[in-house]
Amino acid sequence: MTSVSNRDLCRFFYVEASDHYFACNYCGTRRKQLPSSGYANLINHLKDKHPNYVDAYNAHQRRQAGSLTAHGFVNPTASNMYQWMEWVVDRNISLSEVDDPLTRNMSKQKQICSKTLKVFMGKVVAAVEAKISSEMTSFFGIMFDR
Repeated sequence: MTSVSNRDLCRFFYVEASDHYFACNYCGTRRKQLPSSGYANLINHLKDKHPNYVDAYNAHQRRQAGSLTAHGFVNPTASNMYQWMEWVVDRNISLSEVDDPLTRNMSKQKQICSKTLKVFMGKVVAAVEAKISSEMTSFFGIMFDR
C-alpha cells in the first residue's frame, strides 16, 4: 500500500476527547495536540506504544475497500444515526434507551437523545414511503380487515 499520511493515521487511531485532547482508540491514552502543530505527538505515541499501527491501518483499509465510508461518501452524522436506529430496531427496545446513562457509556457511538432519534426515524419513514409510492403506484393498495 502507498505511504499513509499522518493526518489519516490520526483520524483513524484517535478520537477527539475535548479541547485539543485526543484519545487513542487502542488504549484510551489522552494526548494533547494543538491546532496547526502537526501530528508528531500523536504519531510518537503510536510508534512507542503500538509499533504495528501502520500494518493494522493497512489491514483495515483492505477490509473496507468496498465500503462507502472508506471513500468518504457517508456523512458521519448520518452514519451515527443509522447505527443508533439499527441498534434500537434490531433489539426491539424503546427509543428512550438511548437516553440511559449506562447505554451511553457502553456505546461507541456519539451520544444522541431520544427526541433526535425520533425525528430522524420519522425522516427515514417519510423517505421510504415516498420511494415505495413512486415505484409501486399502480401495484399497491391497502386493504383493511375487520
